[in-house]
Amino acid sequence: MAADIEKLRITLMEDVSEDYYDGLYDMSVKLWEFYSNQFKDDEDFMWLRVCATRPAFHHLCFAYKATVYSCLIGRVIDDQIYIVEQDWDNNQRETKKYGLQPCIIPLEGNEEEKRINVLPLLDANTLEPIDFKSEYLNDPLSEWELYCMGVNAVQIGLQNNNCTDIQSCDIPSIKPSIWFTDSEGNPSYVIVRSVPIGCDDEPYTINQNLIDGYAAQGIKGYFANVTWLNLFGASGMYNEKQVFHSSLRSNDIPIEDIEDVEKNHKNIKFVRENYYNVEP
Repeated sequence: MAADIEKLRITLMEDVSEDYYDGLYDMSVKLWEFYSNQFKDDEDFMWLRVCATRPAFHHLCFAYKATVYSCLIGRVIDDQIYIVEQDWDNNQRETKKYGLQPCIIPLEGNEEEKRINVLPLLDANTLEPIDFKSEYLNDPLSEWELYCMGVNAVQIGLQNNNCTDIQSCDIPSIKPSIWFTDSEGNPSYVIVRSVPIGCDDEPYTINQNLIDGYAAQGIKGYFANVTWLNLFGASGMYNEKQVFHSSLRSNDIPIEDIEDVEKNHKNIKFVRENYYNVEP
């Protein structure tokens, strides 16, 4: 019998094992397939994170129409949805910061007995089912959406160039953005900047201490400057400082050696900062 949605409540777990996160990753892949089938052929649907890896503030993430759904996977036992406390806290903080919709994917059943029931996607704040038929408003993309889309676009380029072991972080304040192994087997990383094309000339800094540290380990660094525009912008194609979900386009995205960035971009400077200078 399926759980009564109206009776569900959140219970936070303080300590979980690495085995728990391994199982969470496996389940996220299955859920990616499940929701891909649910939204099959729907042009308003787009994946932004397709598996539960760390560091991240959600397990799965997708955009539908003008809303980004940042999802945590929870286990339902006796009307309680069990979620890791740290994941919950991170998700609540980051979704508020970037204007995303926090969600819970409630699962009930026993995986060992191959009985898993995916309950309706819930609003994490109200625990009410998400209404995907709500009015479509073409709002500007948030800073996080632009960053995540830029990271995804660069990953696709790396895959097309026979790179392997590609991993990414979708938290803008954490750098590097992407780790990978190049076609010759060399460990490498990419720092991704992703902005509206009208903001391309604004100042941007890269941590020289971080670059030096990875160079000392023999890890090759790259930089990708991703710019976005709307095909038909309200104020002209090449001076947009906001971009919207409709008619979104990106320029070609070359990655360049990290050592050449200051030479290639007058507005980008290398500065020396603490390695872990990340917003709390």
